[in-house]
Amino acid sequence: EKLFRLEGKNNLFFHMHERMNPADLNKEIAKYDFGIVPAFLDNSIINPLVEQTSIAYKMFDYTEAGIPIILGVPCKFASKMVNENKIGGCIKYKDLKNLKQILNKINYKKMQRDIKKAQNKNRLSKKIKEFKKFYESVASKHNK
Repeated sequence: EKLFRLEGKNNLFFHMHERMNPADLNKEIAKYDFGIVPAFLDNSIINPLVEQTSIAYKMFDYTEAGIPIILGVPCKFASKMVNENKIGGCIKYKDLKNLKQILNKINYKKMQRDIKKAQNKNRLSKKIKEFKKFYESVASKHNK
């Protein structure tokens, strides 16, 4: 967190926001061009399974707000979600210094359209039957 606060002081295009009321979060996030999830995991100090299964819930806030995601890797499951839905890009820690060049290569308007598609595709109203089936499956196994 200290690194990101320092970056915010030295970079006009980077803003580390203080905590805020969840009710106001979506409106505030939507003001920005990108949301970053700095999930740069170090397997030498954490369980390697975290890399396989970790998901940054902040991704859902950014998607709901309609802004593309910059995801730090390695986060295999989260990276798969970002790439398959075309809702952002994944970068390695060593590439942070080249972030401007990376972002300049992105078709931002297309990515915004892809985010709208992902929002529509993943609406709870469209997924509720899948959730119900999953919960019923878990409950039936638990009740045995």
